[in-house]
Amino acid sequence: MGLNDEVDNEFGNPDGQKPAVLDTPPRGREASNDVPDETIFTKGIQARRLPELDAEFVIQKSREDRLVELADKSAEIEESGGISRADVIAVESIIEDLEGNETEAPPEPKQPPEEGEESTPPVRRQPMGNPNLYTEEKSKTEYKPALTLMRSNYEKAYTDLKATVLELGNKLLEVADQEIQEKRLAYTDIAIQFNKNIIRFLNEYESDDLEHVKCSFSRQLKWSDLMSVGLYLLRPHLIDYEEGRKRAEVMRGEFEGTKTGEFIENLSKVFRSDSLNSTIHTLVFGDIHRVTGGPKAYEIDPATGEPKVWKYDNSSCIGNEGQYSNSSTIGGIFGFIGTGRLSVAIQSRIAAYDYCKQVIRDSIEKANSLETQKDNSTLKDNLDALLECSGKINEAKFIMTALLADIGAVFTVYEVINNYMLDMCE
Repeated sequence: MGLNDEVDNEFGNPDGQKPAVLDTPPRGREASNDVPDETIFTKGIQARRLPELDAEFVIQKSREDRLVELADKSAEIEESGGISRADVIAVESIIEDLEGNETEAPPEPKQPPEEGEESTPPVRRQPMGNPNLYTEEKSKTEYKPALTLMRSNYEKAYTDLKATVLELGNKLLEVADQEIQEKRLAYTDIAIQFNKNIIRFLNEYESDDLEHVKCSFSRQLKWSDLMSVGLYLLRPHLIDYEEGRKRAEVMRGEFEGTKTGEFIENLSKVFRSDSLNSTIHTLVFGDIHRVTGGPKAYEIDPATGEPKVWKYDNSSCIGNEGQYSNSSTIGGIFGFIGTGRLSVAIQSRIAAYDYCKQVIRDSIEKANSLETQKDNSTLKDNLDALLECSGKINEAKFIMTALLADIGAVFTVYEVINNYMLDMCE
């Protein structure tokens, strides 16, 4: 089974078939489904569970960093051929962090000591033995026993880290499956509902496409005027020149008091979000397969669903707060709907999501096969391999969260448009 088989079976292959979910159907066709007319766009489009794992991934990364420090410190001591009390203190500090700064407390809670009695403080662990046995300067004193203790503590920390990598990977996979299952059901409902409302809206105004609706708001104000409104006018708080601010004010005044005025205000509230604004500009007016959530941008391979790191091109900054494409208009968004590109965008992101799930499965399998070797030459190789598996799992989580955020941003915009079409039909 390929990475995209599950997607192709449910949504169709965007490369092999013409997108049809949101294509504008012939006017007059009846919609045959039982989806209720009320909006369902807010149903399950946000990534709720994946971000809840952020703290666990931060802790995991901290453990990994400390284990690398332990490996480096152990290698440094072994290479020097001697050990000092300062070395022991440094090693024990790392080990304590790896174990969560645990102390050996009394086995059972005791009553507060009576007057005159002294309480017994918790006994601090000494993973490297009695520090007084080591010399101030590096020497051979207790050197070989120290190497054995370091190796033993390293193996325990490595085994513990491997267990947490597997546990967190499996937990992420379970949560990711639950998250996307809800989204799949929601996407199906959304596609049906939106398609119904497009049909109803176009029938109401006897039009064949969303960009050229036969509608006039007043003697001077026509549908084409709404379609030509630049999206930057929906973000007047960021316009830094007087002419642009005046145009935004005039535009709002022209539509004030109408259903279209409410639509513009609602759309403006949505586009106040910088991340949403960037996502929509990239998706609708740029590259439909590019995912821009977070510090990294990814390009989804349409053939495989693989998200590959995309290198920014400074010569074209679509979505940059200071620049706007000439085609970035409300009409551009309506045109995006009419061509069915929204369906392709969803298909692409679902494929990438499934690809990431497979990466997690492969990483779990590889991590599970790693063993703690007795040969010192393989210690670093095994640790590097484990850290690579953990890094792939972490990156997969980041990408899946960004994919869900992308789709959530798109449907937030289209919820506003959907409600507007319903209002215009009343």
